[in-house]
Amino acid sequence: MYRVLIVSYFFPPSRGGNISRVHAFTKYLPLYGWQPIVLTVDDNYYLGFMKDGNLFKEYHKNVLIYRTGSLEPKNKIAQTLRANIYGINKTNPFFEKFGKKALRKLYNMFVIPDEQVLWMPFAIREGLRLIRKYNIDVLFATTPPHSVGIIGAVLSYLSCKPFILDVRDDWV
Repeated sequence: MYRVLIVSYFFPPSRGGNISRVHAFTKYLPLYGWQPIVLTVDDNYYLGFMKDGNLFKEYHKNVLIYRTGSLEPKNKIAQTLRANIYGINKTNPFFEKFGKKALRKLYNMFVIPDEQVLWMPFAIREGLRLIRKYNIDVLFATTPPHSVGIIGAVLSYLSCKPFILDVRDDWV
């Protein structure tokens, strides 16, 4: 059986349109002689309302899922930070007019190409460990978030393994 390392930031128990393709690949690849080994972020980084654990029941018993930490804020802290930066929470008028715009620009300067770039050091370290441990045949990364594509490219470069990039949305 061939082994594929699937790198995906969003993975069950996360739910929504951003996981439907990676879920299907993970579910059906074993039928075609491929063992999926999934590298994803710890599910504490998903917002609480975005979780649904029922999809795990559909996976073959040989699917392995590895979760790592990240430098991103978790749960309520993440929700509050995003709300303050992107304008959901209303504060005083001066901060609304000047502070929020400056905070958003400063924040976006450091999270290029997206917020999930803060997962990169953890994902690369664990990905290299999994490539060696399971003698991975091919790497598969699914975006967005687009930093996952960078993670897959770095893993491919460092391991000399073939790399497939699944781009679901345009990256402009």
